Amino acid sequence: MRQTDTPEPTPADPLCIEELKTLSDTIRAENTLISQRMFWGLTLQGFLFTSYFLSDKNTMHDIEAALPVIGILVGLSSLLGTYLAHVAMKEAMDAFADLRERMGRDGPVRPGRQFPRVVTILAPHFFIPMVVIGGWIYIFAMLHGADVGPHIRALTG
Repeated sequence: MRQTDTPEPTPADPLCIEELKTLSDTIRAENTLISQRMFWGLTLQGFLFTSYFLSDKNTMHDIEAALPVIGILVGLSSLLGTYLAHVAMKEAMDAFADLRERMGRDGPVRPGRQFPRVVTILAPHFFIPMVVIGGWIYIFAMLHGADVGPHIRALTG
């Protein structure tokens, strides 16, 4: 528990209720940030893929070669932003659960459901950027003369 000399909070303590609201707002804000990052990341990826596939392959080799690198960096940025938001949400959820426990509140300790790590990784906000990064790596490898066909056939059976 706490190591201070302050009294334990009570369920009706206005400061505790305000802190619960603040933590809940923090969790909601981080979730909103994930949604916004996904929207902008996918929008930018759409522009990059469209630019790549509509580019004139004979005259725009430099731009065509740069697009996969930009796409990979945008995907990594989306993954990093999502990961950092998840870390912030977990910290807020832990603080939320700790405060509820100290207040003697009944009910679920954490807001929202908790899933195993593999399920979290397969969730769209992590999985979609990973698939997009994989697509850009494939295009990058093809542009640089790699024969990726056998590897793809081996993965898909």
